[in-house]
Amino acid sequence: MNKGYRYSDEFKQEAVNQVTVHDYAVVDVATHLGTSDKTLYNWIKIFSKPVKKRLEDDDLQTEIVSAIGAFSELERSVTSAIR
Repeated sequence: MNKGYRYSDEFKQEAVNQVTVHDYAVVDVATHLGTSDKTLYNWIKIFSKPVKKRLEDDDLQTEIVSAIGAFSELERSVTSAIR
């Protein structure tokens, strides 16, 4: 396994296509590529969505992280005001 190696989105999309378009088994594709089947299943989950939906999901994730940061800052302010 290539621990820590980052694959390009094009590589991931082609790996997903091998499973979803060409009907190869996930285990066979993952073994051939040197990745785990769990990794390939994650790629399938992500790259089977239309591009527009993936971008919307990324935007939502960014908003969630921002909201969590704002909440944490507010929580620290309230906690310090109480002390």
